[in-house]
Amino acid sequence: MSLGYREQQAEKTDRFAAHWRAAGLPPVRAAWVEAADRHVGYRNRVRCQVTPEGLVRFFNPGKVDGCAVLEPSVRAGVDLARRIARDHPRAMRRSVSLEVRGYDSLGRGAIRYRRGPVSEERALDSEARERSSAELVAAWPAPWIVGGLDAGAMPSQRWTVADQVWVEVPLDAFLQINTQVNRLLVAHVRDGIVARGAGSFADLYMGAGNFALPLLAAGLEGYAVEAHAGAVSAAVSAARAQGWSFAAADAGDAAARALAWAEAGLSVDVVIADPPRAGLAGARLAVTRLARRSVVLCSCNPCSLVQDIAALVAAGFRVERVTLFEMFPQTPHLEAVVWLERV
Repeated sequence: MSLGYREQQAEKTDRFAAHWRAAGLPPVRAAWVEAADRHVGYRNRVRCQVTPEGLVRFFNPGKVDGCAVLEPSVRAGVDLARRIARDHPRAMRRSVSLEVRGYDSLGRGAIRYRRGPVSEERALDSEARERSSAELVAAWPAPWIVGGLDAGAMPSQRWTVADQVWVEVPLDAFLQINTQVNRLLVAHVRDGIVARGAGSFADLYMGAGNFALPLLAAGLEGYAVEAHAGAVSAAVSAARAQGWSFAAADAGDAAARALAWAEAGLSVDVVIADPPRAGLAGARLAVTRLARRSVVLCSCNPCSLVQDIAALVAAGFRVERVTLFEMFPQTPHLEAVVWLERV
């Protein structure tokens, strides 16, 4: 934040280009996409630690209470979490961290507690554990949703990701951190796939359906895999509620599932991959076998992204388009989308 906004963007462009060159990839011009009016106040979630005394702190000791990138509802949630922790210190000491998520498309905020290791004595004290959980749940006023305090199903928030398309995201599942830019990202991927005349896709890291559900809404046949079983269940239910269905939606390892599809003879027009920061790694072979025409790679980690692209280029694909999304203003990070076509 010591740089002006345009200087930040220029610095990010230079850093991305340096990674691209280091991977030996041919020069390419990258375009930027941003939410022009939201360079601050965009972050829709934040994780905090719970001290042994039961107090709530930011993990980053340099982060100030009025952190400029947090959505107002997230800041309000952190303030509320701190007040509740001060009022209920004994109950709070059973948690090691919590995550605050801002207001969803239905106006509901969310808090997810993560429980710490419980001593053998406390593990036997089920009544005390239930009382402390109920105490914390009751302390959160409407419209806040509370999760992580019991063994029940994890609650979800509803997020609109495209016109007339929403997803249900469990509180322990992945959620893009910038709601407005995520909608621009989804539109970019959906519109690009539709413009290519694709009729089928495979989403190898589906999450709760961020890309998959808008593509089902556009009439494509969809195959999806995601490691988080709760997110898969939420995506299938959300699709059904909106009148669509997957050809297949599986919970499991993306590389193994995609390779099994390919070995069974499946191929699709487009493969979409938004993998964790480590990148595709073992899923590269499956991507090259599944994708009949195109691959769309999304990543917030240029280091692993360029390695994946170099591997796909060596396997017979060419880079068609690179777009950088300002998902994380006021930070060194960016989200990149790279389109590749089979030669």
